[in-house]
Amino acid sequence: MKNKPFLLLFFPALLLWAQEPSRTYLQAMDAIAKQNYTEAQNLLQKVIQDPSTPREYQAKAYNYLGDIALVSQSYQTAQSYYRKVLESYSDTPVYSRALYNIARLSILSGDNDAGIALLSDYINRYASHDANEDGALYWLGRAFAAKGEYYRAMGLYRELLSRFPSSVYAYHTRQSLQTIENSLKTTTGSSDINTIRADQAKYLRLLAKLLDLQNQLLDLKKEKIDELKTLLAKEGL
Repeated sequence: MKNKPFLLLFFPALLLWAQEPSRTYLQAMDAIAKQNYTEAQNLLQKVIQDPSTPREYQAKAYNYLGDIALVSQSYQTAQSYYRKVLESYSDTPVYSRALYNIARLSILSGDNDAGIALLSDYINRYASHDANEDGALYWLGRAFAAKGEYYRAMGLYRELLSRFPSSVYAYHTRQSLQTIENSLKTTTGSSDINTIRADQAKYLRLLAKLLDLQNQLLDLKKEKIDELKTLLAKEGL
């Protein structure tokens, strides 16, 4: 019983220590920042398999594995990792990020209705404090454009450019908006929608893979570099 006051004094510090990321997790973040994705995958799997890993970092590890799969355009694999977060880690901060990720993945996979529903949920609940509202507007606009609802898409694109003019999505948003506007100006009659769809399809065939990969890399690298800096600062490195 003599040691009880000592334990009570240091118990909060022990709890804080228990919630800190492991060295393996830090190494994984470093590998991602350097785009060494194979190494990062191996390290993240070790983080997940370690029973001492706090739930928050287990969830983050699953989410980052999904991000790596998404960059590699392995959409089914990415979806399985994101779903793991949504199904098993709803009480962690990374839940909202996984929701955003699986929403844009639905759109990339052609399930625009699911993507719209998920992004609408994300925007209503998380966008104002999750730093991905510009991306949510971009992908939501893209989903409506793919469905042929061009005026709704234009409204979302204009909102993005008005509120987030420096967004990493701004350039591609202007390109998409200009394509739709030019099509609307030059088409008349009952064939308008089909003509706009053809223009959009041609544009997306030429740029989709490049833009998707570029946006995914930007999202992945920025988020992980920011987190790595924060974690290394805590470690005094």
